[in-house]
Amino acid sequence: ARMLEILRWVASQIDPRQVLVFLPAWDGRYYWNYPQYEPDPRMGGAAGFARLVTEAQHLGFRIAPMFGANSANRNSSGFSQFADACTEHIDGDAFDLNWVDWDNDRRNEGWMPFMNLGVPSWRRGLGERIGAVIRQFHVDAYFLDIAGAWENNRKGDMYVGTKELISDIHRQYPNVPPIGEMLYDAQMAVIPMSQ
Repeated sequence: ARMLEILRWVASQIDPRQVLVFLPAWDGRYYWNYPQYEPDPRMGGAAGFARLVTEAQHLGFRIAPMFGANSANRNSSGFSQFADACTEHIDGDAFDLNWVDWDNDRRNEGWMPFMNLGVPSWRRGLGERIGAVIRQFHVDAYFLDIAGAWENNRKGDMYVGTKELISDIHRQYPNVPPIGEMLYDAQMAVIPMSQ
């Protein structure tokens, strides 16, 4: 509800048809629920998120929720179905997304492995969740957080996996573009918009 209130104010300042609204943490606590990607009940749940998207689009805005291209909470239900996609450094050490203090306790977390889109289980799982959000809420684009990260991982080529994820989503939703983060030149061929 507060996001919609802010968008109504923004619409009074600029033509909403010129604005793509980026929604990080639309699913609740930042990164914690990855890869469930369902609107958090504390934020209005599915009905509240649907209202936000519908009313924002009615004003003229375009909506792009955020998805982690390579992050999942190993404590989440269903994690085992793509646990094989956890990335390791070339020497076999675990590669975790632990450069951010996600809960501000001044300690790295250890619950978020870096996931590899080159591994079919992760690519399929993430693609299914993005597709479900597109179908249910009719969002206009999807943001792939940390899409430009690349690690030399024997399990699969992350760039090829990213291309395949986007291609799979594009086949079903050709008018819903991807947006990436951490641009690099090869990525521009499949993700033309980036921050």
